[in-house]
Amino acid sequence: MTGFFVVPTIGLILGAFGIPFSFLLNLIIILVVFGSGFLLKGHIALKQDYDYVLGLFKDLKTNWTKLVVPVAFLLVLFLIFYLRFANSDVTNFFEFDPYYYMHVTEILVKQGTVPAYNLDAYYPQVKSQQAPMFVSYLTGGWFVDYSFFSGNSQFDKDALIHASNVYPPLVGVLLAVSLFLLFSVLGNDYLGLFTAGFSMVQPQLIQKMAAGESLLQPFGMFSAVWAVTLLIIALHYKSFKLALVAGFGVFLTFFGSWQSVWPLLAISIFQLIFAIYTLFSFKDFNKELKILMLVSAFSIFGSLFFAFYFKVPISWNSFQIIFFAALFLCAISLLFNTKLLKIKQNKTLFYGGLGVLFILVLLSPFTSYFISVTNSALGIGTANIPLQKTIAEEAPSSADFLQQVYGNLNPFTAIKVVTFVLIAFASLLLGSKFKWYYGLLLFVLLSFPLFFYDAFNTALKSLLTNVPQHFLDFLTGGNVFVLFLCCFVSVLIISKFDKHEFLPLLLIVLLSMPVLYIGLGKVKYIVHASLALTVFAGFGVLIISRFIAHLFKQFEWGTLREHSLLKYFSLTLIVVLVVLQINNAFTVSQSLSGSLIYQDWLDAMNYLKTGLNDTYCNQKFGDDCRVLSWWDYGHWTIFYGEKKSVLDPGNGYSNYNQEVARAFVNGNDSDMTYVIKEHHVTHIMVDADLIQKWGALVFLAGSCDSSMSKICPQTPDIVDWQQGPGKSKYEFEHYFEFIQTSTQYCPSDGFSRAKLYKSGFGIPYCFDEQGQSYYVPLTTGPSFQRDYVQVPNLPIGVEGTAPDYSKSALLQYDQNQLLNLNPDLRAANLTSDLIHSAYVRMFFFKNYPGVKLVYESPNHLIKIFEVQDEYYQKQTLQQLEVADGIIK
Repeated sequence: MTGFFVVPTIGLILGAFGIPFSFLLNLIIILVVFGSGFLLKGHIALKQDYDYVLGLFKDLKTNWTKLVVPVAFLLVLFLIFYLRFANSDVTNFFEFDPYYYMHVTEILVKQGTVPAYNLDAYYPQVKSQQAPMFVSYLTGGWFVDYSFFSGNSQFDKDALIHASNVYPPLVGVLLAVSLFLLFSVLGNDYLGLFTAGFSMVQPQLIQKMAAGESLLQPFGMFSAVWAVTLLIIALHYKSFKLALVAGFGVFLTFFGSWQSVWPLLAISIFQLIFAIYTLFSFKDFNKELKILMLVSAFSIFGSLFFAFYFKVPISWNSFQIIFFAALFLCAISLLFNTKLLKIKQNKTLFYGGLGVLFILVLLSPFTSYFISVTNSALGIGTANIPLQKTIAEEAPSSADFLQQVYGNLNPFTAIKVVTFVLIAFASLLLGSKFKWYYGLLLFVLLSFPLFFYDAFNTALKSLLTNVPQHFLDFLTGGNVFVLFLCCFVSVLIISKFDKHEFLPLLLIVLLSMPVLYIGLGKVKYIVHASLALTVFAGFGVLIISRFIAHLFKQFEWGTLREHSLLKYFSLTLIVVLVVLQINNAFTVSQSLSGSLIYQDWLDAMNYLKTGLNDTYCNQKFGDDCRVLSWWDYGHWTIFYGEKKSVLDPGNGYSNYNQEVARAFVNGNDSDMTYVIKEHHVTHIMVDADLIQKWGALVFLAGSCDSSMSKICPQTPDIVDWQQGPGKSKYEFEHYFEFIQTSTQYCPSDGFSRAKLYKSGFGIPYCFDEQGQSYYVPLTTGPSFQRDYVQVPNLPIGVEGTAPDYSKSALLQYDQNQLLNLNPDLRAANLTSDLIHSAYVRMFFFKNYPGVKLVYESPNHLIKIFEVQDEYYQKQTLQQLEVADGIIK
């Protein structure tokens, strides 16, 4: 598996030194890597694998059970790949971020290198291209190899998409291999098979590691588990060769995704704890400490090379301090285990000295550094700016959402059961080693916060008054920290008194619990929670099996071999998994084919690509074509449409999102004029999907203030935006009104007995026989009547017609629902400003000053307008000059 990643890693390293990527370079690297591997005893390893497989088949007649795990594991790997790759033949999955990373790969294979900045988005700022590049070198290598051997000398965007679509399912397979290896070492092959099978049927792991999800997240999750797996295996076998491979895995986490902080922080904290643990132990841990020091060195090297690669100044930030602290403490522990063993044996002097040392460390700046970096890492689980409160993936998880994701498998219940078993196991061992009431006391102390975590959190919050907010939320918000604390203490005690290697299991707890907290707290990271749950599933089966085996031995209930118990327990759970989850897994897989970019969007992107010409835009506007649309479509515009965009889903400058929202929503023509001039807009693209997204735009427009944009007021219209969308007068006055039919009928006075319509605002409507006005019968206050005009069915609109602001404008939105473009809010004593908005006037009435409709998609769902000369007053725009990634 390691060899699979060596080729793109070498390409990435060479790229850092200015050697451009190409097919020839990629081919040379492949030949050198595999040639060297074969010469360096690779042929011996192949011969051993061949002999092993041949031996299995020779034993088939006498001991066919040896093939059960290998065959079942191969079947699991096949199903994992199939479930994620079955719908890979399409090239228009409805995703956003994957098209950005494909575009980066496109630049790499076309130019041989990716500049640090470009002008694709965010003018007058620039867009940073400083993304971790490993995945681009991996998929780019596949693409150039395919292009060469297929004889295709022209760049084929569909071929690049297909190459990129292979990567997530393949990483899903490699993740299962990592899980199998990890739990095969910690338990046995049957436990490894169960954990790999668990990853096979997790809905979120199917969706987020499927073809079309060609972003960095799949590799980030895999590399985290892979690095931890390699480290635990290296510690298990006390192998420096495996430690080098583990170090390589740690190095790759820096360049595989933006999520390297997760595994690196877990590994570094584990190293610190292990070093402290060995100080209190009189066993020989010299090899383990050297292995951890080697991995720490790779962490430090990775962080330094990361700074070199992206040409940023080296700053000794909190992460690097933690890496160095882990290295230093491991060195101190190694020193005491070798040179200063006599001092260590003087327990009074030794423990007294350690006590003083720990107090000094606790009072030192390192403790505040550690809390600060942990607080920062946990902060990604909360929405801190208005934009984050409008993005569905940034929303907090809810009980209903977790039920939808996990079904009957409640993650908190499953983890609580495992934690309770851990507490019981630790208490039993402590009571057996010392007095029985010591074990009982530990059981009570750890069980109380587990079952009464609200009371525990309240008490803890009252004690921790000066802790940073995100760190405090982790400690006292919910029961994840309680679960983590109970697991942490229990594993440490078990490690001290049990014969098994329990301490590496602490690394699994450190890897799983914090990311479980973030994943269960925010929709965006729910897939990470699924991965943490998968790791914890294998961990739980191992703990429960060892606990039951220990009970039989402790109380002499009979002979029960742990290996056999783990084997049959795992096999039983595999059968349960298949029976309960396999149909759902196939359903999730089949649903992926329905999530496609629909044809109107593809046609609109094709118009941007072929119908708009940068030469024309430069002649008319003095700049390349630049499209203003909502941020969702920025990556499509750049990758498919091959045009620049003002916004994109990277949201690199969130103030721009609020500024553009204000221009689309607020209705002041001067706002749109400012945005067009400020961002050098040549074309504006509006679409029907914004009707459903309109609430987000309204919230951002209302929460914008003058510190974000000159077109926003000094005090935002939504002062308390922290409360989230849908709670302000400003939003109510700018929303669309959806009017639905009901089973009730209108009053008979003055109107025919027609069905009553009900507004989403809670207002009842009755329409007259002539279809020219509607009547609002109010239970309190005077009733009123208003004329309306019918707008042709969505989304054709009325070509070039200015809206009549005195009348409501109704159109048939769907079979049972009307859409009102000019709501009458007299019932709420408010006035709607919706019809004045730039979006409504462009999309529905195709009438807005200074722009001209130049394209409308076949089903009228997307409309593109060209900015007219009067916006620029014939002023030539200045293009930015980019040299060496620095804006001049």
